[in-house]
Amino acid sequence: MKPSIKPSWLEKAEDTLRFHRQQLQSHKRWKESDTASALNRASGSVSEDLKIARWLKTHREVIEGFKFAKEALKWIKEEERKRELE
Repeated sequence: MKPSIKPSWLEKAEDTLRFHRQQLQSHKRWKESDTASALNRASGSVSEDLKIARWLKTHREVIEGFKFAKEALKWIKEEERKRELE
């Protein structure tokens, strides 16, 4: 049996969420854009990481099965669309 190794994009998403939550606890008006600035990253990139990390809570097995972040984001977008149509 192969050991489970998290892809680097998944670790980055989890680290981004962890950092963002820490800042939210310390600063009343902290926003995603503040996280992006603090990490020297684009807002869209941070937003994508936060979305992936949040979906991990309830869909870890599915998301960990993707090789690339873009695949996970595509699946998440499809799932969100399905929910909108319900």
